[in-house]
Amino acid sequence: MKESLRLVTPVPGVVRRAVRDTELIGHLVPENTIVTASLHGAHHMHEYWPDPERFDPERFAGHRREVKVHKHAWTGPRCPAPKTACRSASNGSDRHHGRFLCGQDI
Repeated sequence: MKESLRLVTPVPGVVRRAVRDTELIGHLVPENTIVTASLHGAHHMHEYWPDPERFDPERFAGHRREVKVHKHAWTGPRCPAPKTACRSASNGSDRHHGRFLCGQDI
């Protein structure tokens, strides 16, 4: 499931408002500035994902765990991907394959 979410990001980006003046990658971001982050772009960066355009579910296997390369990958209570994917999968599978259970580690 995680590799599918990485490759075809259900939420392509997030939008936030800066709550105070801050610096981001050497640039001043004034308070109340709208900031966007491209999740799709982050999921296809060569610095974090070897051969990022290739579907490779094994990249999340315990012996590889490429997800640990980036400290913010798949973390945080505001990360919508696992819940969004689980809802999408359960909606489709309920109709076609009976019941779908969403686990903690999808």
